[in-house]
Amino acid sequence: MTTLIFGHQNPDTDAITSAMSWAEFQKQAGNTDVEAVALGGPNDETKFVLDHFKVQAPRVIKTAVQRDGSCHVG
Repeated sequence: MTTLIFGHQNPDTDAITSAMSWAEFQKQAGNTDVEAVALGGPNDETKFVLDHFKVQAPRVIKTAVQRDGSCHVG
């Protein structure tokens, strides 16, 4: 099962780039089954930063709760 890495809801630049950075760190450390996601679309500032560095925004998810109602946070 892929581990989803995300910040807070209605993410700002810090929340999105932190999730992306931690996911990349995990991949380089050998944990390749991770994905940075966002709990909401990027705001204008975040879009500007990602566009400036030519980085794709993470996939947006609606909730961190799984279908069975559980949510594992580590």
